[in-house]
Amino acid sequence: MSKLLCVLAGLAVVWGLSRALQQAKPREGFDFVTYYAAGKLATSSESAAVYHRVAGDESKIPLDGVLFREAYEAGVPWCGQYYNLPICLLLFKPLALLRFEHAYRLVTALNLASLLLTAWMAVQAAAPRATPVGRWIGFACLSVVACSSHPVLYNARIGNLSPLLALACVVAWVWDSRGHTVLAGTALGLSIIFKPSPLPLLLYFALRRRWPTVVSTLVTVAALLAIGLAYYGVAMHMRWYELIAYYADRTFVAWNNQSLSAGLLRLTVRAEEIVAWEVIAEPLWVIGLERLSVLTGFAWWLACFRRWSTSQGAAMGYAAGLLLVNIASPFAWTHYYVVAIWPIAILAGELWHGERRGAGRLALLALSVVTWAADPMALFEFARNWRLLPPVGPLARGLVVSNTLATAVLGFIWLQRRRPPRETHGG
Repeated sequence: MSKLLCVLAGLAVVWGLSRALQQAKPREGFDFVTYYAAGKLATSSESAAVYHRVAGDESKIPLDGVLFREAYEAGVPWCGQYYNLPICLLLFKPLALLRFEHAYRLVTALNLASLLLTAWMAVQAAAPRATPVGRWIGFACLSVVACSSHPVLYNARIGNLSPLLALACVVAWVWDSRGHTVLAGTALGLSIIFKPSPLPLLLYFALRRRWPTVVSTLVTVAALLAIGLAYYGVAMHMRWYELIAYYADRTFVAWNNQSLSAGLLRLTVRAEEIVAWEVIAEPLWVIGLERLSVLTGFAWWLACFRRWSTSQGAAMGYAAGLLLVNIASPFAWTHYYVVAIWPIAILAGELWHGERRGAGRLALLALSVVTWAADPMALFEFARNWRLLPPVGPLARGLVVSNTLATAVLGFIWLQRRRPPRETHGG
């Protein structure tokens, strides 16, 4: 019976992967073409043009059909803005040596492999005492739910590297829990270099007195920054800083930017602006309310650090930190929600093995459903196709906050208030 269950679980994983692969279309790889174009520029004499946006410039640059010929011929109409540090260009330069479609397929494969590895490590942390068959079934369920969710499907289409970032953050926790502190710090440092948003997670390791991990993270970040400065120079880093500073008090009001500031701004703009991906300056009341909310969330998170002494409590604390990091980011695009795979698994494990198993399993089922509808558009499109709802305007779509994040945050708060985390064996 156990062998049959394993076979069925394996088939379910294959089905989930095939569903994600069906979304991979090079002509819609709008995020990937940004990496690819940046790599092309970095291998030419025009590397300074990578950070082409100074205040007022267009954020979407039409492909010229010459420098980016292969992407242009594949049907991608424009190249978005490159926001990563100059050192990250060393990652994209090798990709630019491949044909566009081949590089796109390679990144798609890396993203899906990262997704599966993240799901496997999440199940191990959520159910450390489960049997091998139980873990395999849990892994299959989590993989199918993830591959049916909008964040994963959309990532597979546009070629964003969020799954790699999520994997690096999860690997940092897993290696730290197993005593590989230098490797853990290296993984976290790499994630911070690629996107600075995971930086608050360093507080998690500091409060737990995991000093080797903290030092390793700082050394990794400092070393990579030094290499970038030596290779690309100070002037290019200043252009990157000017680009980031430009967005310090601005945000996109697009419906799929689910950040706090974007949600507040959507209350004040015309409906047509929500689907135009316009950059709008944030008024002072939005900046104040956003920062107050973020500080309150992190204050609650840090106040719970005493509960991180147990292995399961430590996993929950890190999971809550991942959620807060995603919510606090000024650009919380819905496809960034792949980082929620770890928190979802940890929360599901607590609900499944909790004291009130009936209610817990019902909550787990509800969480699985809302994970599939992580992007409000998925839910609205489903309802519209089945004529369950009248046509919904862009303002209503934009006001809906991610079901996954909202449910998971409420779940963590509920668990923290009801009882301390249980002690388990293993990391």
